[in-house]
Amino acid sequence: MNKEALDISRQYLNYLDPKMESSSVTDRKHGNCSHDVSIIIPCYNSEKYIEDCLYSVLGNKGRYDIQVIAIDDGSTDSTGNLLNKYSADSRVTVIHQENKGFSGARNTGLDNADAKYVFFLDSDDIIFQGALDVLIEEAEKTDADIIEGKMISFGIDGIPVSQHTDKTESIRIEKKDVEGYMCGKLFKSALFDNICFPQGYWYEDGILPYLILPRAERIYRNCVPTYAYRSNPEGITSKSQGNPKSIDAYWLREVFFSDMDKLGIKIDRFIYEQLIDEIALTFVRTSELGENVNVAIFYLTAEWFADLNLRFTSENRFHSILEKALSAGDYDSYKKGCEIAWNGKLVGLNKR
Repeated sequence: MNKEALDISRQYLNYLDPKMESSSVTDRKHGNCSHDVSIIIPCYNSEKYIEDCLYSVLGNKGRYDIQVIAIDDGSTDSTGNLLNKYSADSRVTVIHQENKGFSGARNTGLDNADAKYVFFLDSDDIIFQGALDVLIEEAEKTDADIIEGKMISFGIDGIPVSQHTDKTESIRIEKKDVEGYMCGKLFKSALFDNICFPQGYWYEDGILPYLILPRAERIYRNCVPTYAYRSNPEGITSKSQGNPKSIDAYWLREVFFSDMDKLGIKIDRFIYEQLIDEIALTFVRTSELGENVNVAIFYLTAEWFADLNLRFTSENRFHSILEKALSAGDYDSYKKGCEIAWNGKLVGLNKR
């Protein structure tokens, strides 16, 4: 690829959405654990829903010892005062801090976590009664590094009713079958040793396939309804289309690959296939920013993808057009390949 075209592409993306000097590598390590699970809840202007969220956790009369870490991330509404009402509960740690964004709040939670397992919960969502007991019991029985519960969507004004099931046995799954979000999963806290969320970026859940899953040897899924997430029209998914901040989807790929090198994580076939999915998703996320942005991301992606393609060839038929287009520097085929790869993922065919 022409060096001048690469330089201009990088400068153009930086003009629209400057790349942050951020990393997912940290010196934090988890030591002795005083609790069974730390539930990390980032809170920013969450006054409408935070009490429902906390009630779903604290009303959970389970067998295991929980530590609830609620981070008031510089809220400008009454969130901080509402959280203070729960400070007397020995299970609850409330932390007030200047706004650091979602990643910064989660990192504060990890810095204060003192448990064998961690569980991420958004402040407008809830967990179902008994769900944590099931996940922890199954994690202990299987020695799971990650155990994924069932997630259910509900509307802004409704509170979901747990869907009862008598089946609590977990099944072992492959890395490629793990859902790409952090919430609704029980993680061994040791998976986050030396790893944090990249501060200042959107799409921070991207650490899962690149930094967390490579460390996990045993991953399970449980069918018990665990987590109910609120469909929020004000959320990042609805606000990101057409926002230059969606270029973070590309910048994070550079951040994660640099951090993988620092952490000694080798690129394998799983990561290679995951990367092709992420390239397609980045195209979807930035598509409304115009052709200039798409071309710039294409140039930069094709440059470093070429070396990977010398080592791997995709075994996924939905990835092949995109893979070949990047290797050939063919932008029109790249657009078509992104659409095909993403459509295949949406209907669940990419995992076959």
